[in-house]
Amino acid sequence: MTDLNDLYTLLEYHRWANLRVLEALQPLSSEEFTRTLLSSFPSIRDTVVHLYRGDLIWQGRVTDDLERKIPDPNDFPMLEDVRAAWVPVLDGWSAALEGKTPDSSIVYATSSGQAQNTRLEDVVRQTVNHASYHRGQIATLLRMLEHKMVATDYILWVRDKAIPRAS
Repeated sequence: MTDLNDLYTLLEYHRWANLRVLEALQPLSSEEFTRTLLSSFPSIRDTVVHLYRGDLIWQGRVTDDLERKIPDPNDFPMLEDVRAAWVPVLDGWSAALEGKTPDSSIVYATSSGQAQNTRLEDVVRQTVNHASYHRGQIATLLRMLEHKMVATDYILWVRDKAIPRAS
């Protein structure tokens, strides 16, 4: 059975992995950051902004802060612009979970307006899984530009943090 600490752990990993991606993108020129490439989104910038928007939207649903402005990728001409906006959202996940349980009901409307009611545990798992998928795309896009990606595997985070596990 999942407890709240499990969700905090997933979100700590999520933060770590996304910050590693932002670090890996530092060597890109602004032209490379915004260059049109073939993927789910038109550029690395657009993919990173999509990740940021995912956190912004899901966290807003968890906190009932549904008035958040959803930014356009063009609002972020430079990597540092995305970083400045995204890091506070990544840092805000712990506060978003306060007073909730994994079974807490998150009531919201999808982007198409359909009413939904989802358990907090599933919202967190969706957020983390969605980001993992797109970080993989960013890895491919970086290779297309002949840059290196850093590994963001969960097990590397566990080893890095030396998280004790029951035997």
